[in-house]
Amino acid sequence: NSVLLSYDRMLPEKFNVAGGKFGVGGIVTRDQAGETSYGYTQIKFLPSYHVPIIPNDILYLSAGLDFTATQNGIDKTKVLPGSQIDPETGEYIMGYDNLNTNVWYIDMAAGVNAYTLVKGIYPVNLGITLVHLLKPGKSLVGQSQVNNPRRFNINANTVIKIDSNISLLPSLIWLKQKPSDEVNVGTFARYSFKTSPYAVYLGTWWRINDAVIVGAAIDFPGFQPNHVVNFGISYDFTASTFNKSSGWSTKTVGKNSFEVSIKYIIKKGLFKYIPPVKLNPVIF
Repeated sequence: NSVLLSYDRMLPEKFNVAGGKFGVGGIVTRDQAGETSYGYTQIKFLPSYHVPIIPNDILYLSAGLDFTATQNGIDKTKVLPGSQIDPETGEYIMGYDNLNTNVWYIDMAAGVNAYTLVKGIYPVNLGITLVHLLKPGKSLVGQSQVNNPRRFNINANTVIKIDSNISLLPSLIWLKQKPSDEVNVGTFARYSFKTSPYAVYLGTWWRINDAVIVGAAIDFPGFQPNHVVNFGISYDFTASTFNKSSGWSTKTVGKNSFEVSIKYIIKKGLFKYIPPVKLNPVIF
């Protein structure tokens, strides 16, 4: 299970530099999974800079940094490390344990995103990120350090207007970290109401060679006229060999996963209907 809280905003105009705007954000994530209750907590500070390179939405660039503090932990009562097994008899040894239950390390990432409006109606985003710039890590066993390989991310998305109410939101994410890579591709279909911030979403994605993901979401008004709430759910159906979990304790480990998300969006000015493509280009 996991919980994620995030917040981001543009800084006031007095901080503008060279025709661009600065933004700032933060993310706090807590995740715990598996029979050993292995989990981590991450705290991220995310400064960014956004500048129009070519006016009229022909080319808009954003650059950002990601400063991260990560805490890893494990429940020692559910783990039997090798240091507590006698190599000759195979029996449990009390009193010697080199397993850490709590380790911290600092990391950093950097990325850029390009935005353009194709034919004046199709917003397209393309982003590139390099993660683990400091190649940090700390083992839960003893005091050994772990050099995490750098990860290279590419993300792309657009909004395709079908009619005045319906639009598609296709997206692609590719993650490459030696020796592994992951590709997620799919789309939301969104129905937007003409005179209110209500909208409904249905979608599906394929995590190649691993899982099929289905999701649904809804937009509805917040506490103020310029506030919108987005509530979403998704379910991962594992299609790879990882779905064979018969040897696990199914009370604590499952082959599929369920996720819930909620976003509270504060728009500038009062809500006013604009065709879906112009309303909120999706930036992942």
